[in-house]
Amino acid sequence: MKIFFSLLFVICLIPVSGMTAQVGYADMELALASTKAGKKAKEKIEEEVSKRRKILEKSRDAIMKMEDVFKKQSMVWSEESKEKKRQEYVTKMEDLKRMVGENEQEMQKIQQKIAEPILVKMSQVLKKISKDNGYDVVVAKSSLLYAEESHDLTQELIKRFDKEYKGK
Repeated sequence: MKIFFSLLFVICLIPVSGMTAQVGYADMELALASTKAGKKAKEKIEEEVSKRRKILEKSRDAIMKMEDVFKKQSMVWSEESKEKKRQEYVTKMEDLKRMVGENEQEMQKIQQKIAEPILVKMSQVLKKISKDNGYDVVVAKSSLLYAEESHDLTQELIKRFDKEYKGK
C-alpha cells in the first residue's frame, strides 16, 4: 500500500503538458550504514545491545541453575517446597520475558534517537544533491518497483554526507 501511494504521488507530480519530472531515488538504509556517522552510530547501538544482552544472559543463567536444582533435588522436597520452587521459577521466567520485551522497546527508541539526527542531515544533503542534479522528486528506494540505476543517488549521498559532516 505504501508503494502504491508513493508511486501515485510521483505520478501526480509529473506535469500533464508533456514536460517530464526528474525522479531520483536513494537507499537510505544503505546510506546510513555506509557513512562514517552511520558506522559510529551502529557501534554505539551494538555496545548498548551487548550490555543489555549480558544482563539478560545473567538472568537466564540464574533461571537455568534454578531449573537444574529443581530437577536434582525435587525428589527430596516436600510437595509444598516443590510448589514454592515452581512458583519462583514461573515468576523468574515471567520477569525475564518482561525484561526481554522492555529491552526490545528501549533498543528501538535508542536506535531511533541515534539515527534520527543523521537522517535529518542526510535529508538536507539529499535536497542539495537533487537541486544540483535537477531532480524534482527523490523517493526512497524501498518504495520503488523499478528505476534506472542512473537515477540512484545513494553513492553520491554517502560521499557528500561524509564530506560535509566528516563523520559527525
